[in-house]
Amino acid sequence: MFVSNANVIMMYFKDDKAFEKNTDKVIYGRLSESQDKFENGQKVEGQYTYESWNARFVGDAKKAVESLDDKSLVTLKSFDVRQPYDKEKNRSYPYVLVSKLEVGAHKKGEESPLV
Repeated sequence: MFVSNANVIMMYFKDDKAFEKNTDKVIYGRLSESQDKFENGQKVEGQYTYESWNARFVGDAKKAVESLDDKSLVTLKSFDVRQPYDKEKNRSYPYVLVSKLEVGAHKKGEESPLV
C-alpha cells in the first residue's frame, strides 16, 4: 500500500540490532505511533497505546535520518507498507518503506522544507 502526500507523525528509533544491514541505499530503523486509549468505548484521557514498526529509509528519507537522534519526531510524507511472506518459515515480516519525510511534527497546512 503506497501512500503519498501523507502527514503521519511518528517517532523514529535507531535500530542497533540491524545496523550491520545498513547500506549506501537503505537505513534500517523503527517507527512508533501513539494512539488514544479506549476502554468500554470511552477515550481514557492521558493514556495511550503504541504501535511499533520495523522501517527502511531510502532516498530523501535516508538522507534525513542519517543525522537524526534516537527518539526524534518525524512526519512521513511518502511511504509504502510491505509484508513479505516466507512460505518455508510460515511467517510474515511487515515493515514500512519510507521514501520522503519531514523532520519534526508537521500537520497539514504548516510550511516546512521537505527533506
